[in-house]
Amino acid sequence: MMDFDLTEWAAACDSFFEFTERNARIVAAYRVLAELLPDNDNGSELWERAVQA
Repeated sequence: MMDFDLTEWAAACDSFFEFTERNARIVAAYRVLAELLPDNDNGSELWERAVQA
């Protein structure tokens, strides 16, 4: 049977949730940009990601 260390598992979960929280802040920033920037017709990747977020 494998030796399962809850401490390592908890640390991995903490890292995942920190990553998820950071990504949520990035998505929120893109949404703010989408609201603040005028329409952008050049099809830039940033604009597309902001609008779709």
